[in-house]
Amino acid sequence: MKKLLTLLFGMLLLIRLTLSAQPQERFPLLSELENMPADSLTLDIYAMNVNLYMQQDLPRALRIVRHTKKRFEGVTVPPSVEGKFYTIAGMAYQYAGSVDTALHHYLRGKELFEAAGDDFGRGVALSAISEAQQAQGDLEAATETMLEYLEIAETTGDSMDVGRANIMVGEILYVRERDEAAIRYFSTGFGKLKRFYEQLTGQGDIVRANLQMMLDAAIRLTELEQRQQRPERAQYWMDWALRVAERNKQPAALAKTYSTRANLHYRNGRFDEALADFETAQQYYQQLGGSHGELLLFRDVSRLYLDRKQVRRALPLLHRYRGYEIANPVVSPDPEVSRLLARAHRQLGNMDSVAFYQELLIETMDSTYRVETAARVEEVQTRYETEKKEATIAEQQTELNLRAQRQRWTLFGLLAAALLGGIIFYLYRRQQRVSQELARKNQQNEFLVKEIHHRTKNNLQVLSSLLALQSDYITDPAALDAVTEGRNRVQSIGLLHQQLYTGTELETVD
Repeated sequence: MKKLLTLLFGMLLLIRLTLSAQPQERFPLLSELENMPADSLTLDIYAMNVNLYMQQDLPRALRIVRHTKKRFEGVTVPPSVEGKFYTIAGMAYQYAGSVDTALHHYLRGKELFEAAGDDFGRGVALSAISEAQQAQGDLEAATETMLEYLEIAETTGDSMDVGRANIMVGEILYVRERDEAAIRYFSTGFGKLKRFYEQLTGQGDIVRANLQMMLDAAIRLTELEQRQQRPERAQYWMDWALRVAERNKQPAALAKTYSTRANLHYRNGRFDEALADFETAQQYYQQLGGSHGELLLFRDVSRLYLDRKQVRRALPLLHRYRGYEIANPVVSPDPEVSRLLARAHRQLGNMDSVAFYQELLIETMDSTYRVETAARVEEVQTRYETEKKEATIAEQQTELNLRAQRQRWTLFGLLAAALLGGIIFYLYRRQQRVSQELARKNQQNEFLVKEIHHRTKNNLQVLSSLLALQSDYITDPAALDAVTEGRNRVQSIGLLHQQLYTGTELETVD
């Protein structure tokens, strides 16, 4: 969904941000651009070339970016045109995996759009900034950025921009597992896009992109409503998505929709229907030439095969997924795949392989925990340093004001008033130090409490997973019941723990 939105923004930039462009009989070649003056039209055409080659030849697109920046160094052009170039250049760097460089270009584009008073361009830059922040793992900052974009979209009154912004906010909240808030934003965005879609005619790029965003929103709402134990609502969104996807005959949408419905059937215990939908989804993925979505489908189908003790059908699918992870080191290993591989080899009696994949599962989960903890510590440290700098600036400003006040009192010869001002200053500084110390200690305590809760939750999850793995090869019914009961108790403790520490008032328990 993120790639679709990024492509859409690039297309909208080319359509709506081209300034000072003259009618051309044909698109100029790169070699011809060297003979054109370094003005806004030439820069705009360079941006179009970057957008074009970004999809076809990424290294060449990056070379165009570097060449253009060097050629236009010191050249004055309208801020909107320059902002458009920097934003598209950022997209090219993000496609290349250089997220920090991409974010730098997005922020520069945002500054230029703000200088030009271009709200649409600023919204495009903000959405790109949010995506880069998500890639960096800073979901809180990404949410704030998208809310700023949503505010701009609501000001302009463009229902498509408002709908897209709501859906992107919902997407971030979905990743943050804030389900109810995500449902609100997805539902609002879906409604806005639906009203916009009903006014469109034809089958242009805007129509297809709008329809795809609606389908993605409906699928997300299906997953969220199912996760919130509202099967009727989940079925409503699923039926709508499938009906629209079949009517428009889009293989990508049909593959994703059937895959989502298959998982819905699986969670509701309808295994035959789930398998039929999985097979249908795979046919559509094959029409597309394969994708990461098809690999996720393999993982889900293999789980169903293992439930039916059809391990010989599950293993090839899991090995294909594992091969994809090995061939793409930037992809984080999926712990569920390791768990399923251990389960499959246990059914075959290959205990050496079981031990290998169990160890890989534990390493993956531990690695994920370390990454999350490090990111959280870095976030707290950054916030502390920022607040410390702001407090220092505030102290310095206060001191300057008080010095000026004392100087004025000295000029007027009011010694008594100057003495009173000194006393007030002393009391203020002492109170400020006390407040800062309390704030610092509260912040440390809050971080420690969150860390303890996270570790507790993680340990309970590891224990539950190990019990689940253990139960796969227990044949004694009494022993199996005991292990299952133990796992249920661990899950109950985990649920109680989550309910308690996610509450708003930790002083009392209902």
